[in-house]
Amino acid sequence: MKVNIGMLAKQIKMMLLLFLGIVSYSTLLAQTKADEIIGTWELEDKTSKMEIFEKDGKYFGKLLLTKLICI
Repeated sequence: MKVNIGMLAKQIKMMLLLFLGIVSYSTLLAQTKADEIIGTWELEDKTSKMEIFEKDGKYFGKLLLTKLICI
């Protein structure tokens, strides 16, 4: 059985490019999803607000406003 080395090398290059493209796209998509949490968030009962932000690749939260509820 004869193997065409040129054709085999071309197929390997194409598979490698496809693999690298999928990995790159999934990395980009994962970063976009993580950034969706950034912003100011408010509880449903409007008693508190929290700011979520990113610094040096880590995510942090800061309490902005708290209302007292008297019963």
